[in-house]
Amino acid sequence: MNIHPKLFLFFIGIVFYSDTKAQYNCGCGTIDITSVVTTPSDPGCNIVVLGIINVTSRECVNNGWVWNTTPTGSSGTIYVGYSQNEAVPFSQVFSQTFYLPLSCASLGAAFLNFYPPGGNTCSQIVLPIEYMHIYQNKNELIWVTTSEVNNSYFSVEGSGDGVHWVALSTTDSKSTNSNEINEYSTIINARNINFVRIKQLDFDGKSSFSEILKWRNSYYSTGNIIQINAIGGDNIVLPDFFLPENADMVILDITGKTVYIGKILSGSSTICLTQGQYFVGYFDQYSGFTPLAKMVVF
Repeated sequence: MNIHPKLFLFFIGIVFYSDTKAQYNCGCGTIDITSVVTTPSDPGCNIVVLGIINVTSRECVNNGWVWNTTPTGSSGTIYVGYSQNEAVPFSQVFSQTFYLPLSCASLGAAFLNFYPPGGNTCSQIVLPIEYMHIYQNKNELIWVTTSEVNNSYFSVEGSGDGVHWVALSTTDSKSTNSNEINEYSTIINARNINFVRIKQLDFDGKSSFSEILKWRNSYYSTGNIIQINAIGGDNIVLPDFFLPENADMVILDITGKTVYIGKILSGSSTICLTQGQYFVGYFDQYSGFTPLAKMVVF
């Protein structure tokens, strides 16, 4: 079965995500390694590398880029071409599948070497973040980093369509500059989120994104929405709710009629409601209404 490289990249990101990102400066362009997927195959490791070659000089387009591994074991050539009249800049997605007679756990982030045409050489660029894993556990997003450089904090973003994104939460870096393994997590209480990604922000204002992870919503059901019991009147105090940035709090009655929409009501805020059943949640323009609590007012 033939799979277009771009579709293959998206497919891999959905099924399994083990990000060993790397970037290379190659004189006549750059290489972005967007994903490295490893599968143990005793005694070695099957590897799928996905990336993008960005060419800035005509000598390196419509030509072959050689690659090999350290330690030696696999090599090949990526033809970067079909640029009309050798026009640059030019970008091309690529994928390479190969086997190394080493355990997957022993592979470092710099086991790939690239050699563009024209005698240019590639040197690896230090990335602000290197991820070991990003995965979902029920409604919790967990990510593990192996290296952080000048890192200030992470912003987890969600999307219903994979195009429009909203910020869901922020998490401070545990170690702004280190090669230590750090684990982070955040709870995502959004029924209509289908995709998530992590935005990393440096102290100097620069940012980078992780790959997109498919978010499974099968965990959510009415039974997993918390229930609030309250006495009718004008002093109903709601618990603290986390809402994504730029989202409005919404309260619906049992018929689906909106009885409140606006700023977050939590903590010391109160609201007046008559007896009945209500759903408390939030609304944003991309994901629609996401219920967080069922409230019964006596």
